Amino acid sequence: MRKFLLGISALLLLNVLPAFAQQDAQFSQYMFNAQYLNPATVGAEGVVRFQLLNRVQWAGYQATFDDGGSPITQVFSFNMPLNQISSGIGFHLVNDKIGPLTNFELQLSYAYRLKLSPDATLSLGVRGGLNTKTLNADMFRPREVGDVIIPAGGRINESQPDFAIGAYYQTSAYYLGISLNHVNNSKYKFGQDKATNPLKQTLYLTGGFNYYLNDLIELRPSALLKTDLNQLSLEANVLAVYNNKFWVGAGGRLGDGVIGMAGVYLMPNNALRLGA
Repeated sequence: MRKFLLGISALLLLNVLPAFAQQDAQFSQYMFNAQYLNPATVGAEGVVRFQLLNRVQWAGYQATFDDGGSPITQVFSFNMPLNQISSGIGFHLVNDKIGPLTNFELQLSYAYRLKLSPDATLSLGVRGGLNTKTLNADMFRPREVGDVIIPAGGRINESQPDFAIGAYYQTSAYYLGISLNHVNNSKYKFGQDKATNPLKQTLYLTGGFNYYLNDLIELRPSALLKTDLNQLSLEANVLAVYNNKFWVGAGGRLGDGVIGMAGVYLMPNNALRLGA
């Protein structure tokens, strides 16, 4: 298996997506962002991977003031296998902005891989890091001037520890994953003694499989279910890969629109991946 793989995926979402639990960024191309969802996936591909994703929502939206607060998200991630100790490690950085709120994450992940059979592996993963939220009170437009609940102005920063756990089962034909993010349920006060803005515990379930139509075309259906036990979101996606070089696909979120995607592998051994 090749030792080095550099992957770069670019996302441009043109449709309006609903927020889930008002806390975690959403990516319609979730199948390329497994590390963000589940720490047990680090090292699972057996190669070193760098990846950059960019998501722009409400593209072209014109606001009456400021920048309109359109959601913008960037994720940079790295992971690699540690075959000598049957493990994988990785980290990811997230910069997620929506309106006056900016969320920055630095997360470190570790997974231990158990070989259950020549074709089946179970990975158990943990993740820990820091989640920093910044509230830009200058972007607020209060109806009542002097409202004590709304900060007078400036930026308010607050950092809290954040942890996740997960499991990931994979074979050459299919995979299944489950993870629980924000295990410690950190709370943010933003300078208000009575305020509690928690990072709600979120459960992610993922699954997918590979189906070969012929020697040149491979189909990769997948699904993602996430819930905080209050709200539920279900997504499904299918990619068609031609000659292991090009892919096109379509997907959607329950109760929302449909999106399309396409991409290409470049360089020897498909070391560079570009997609939109």
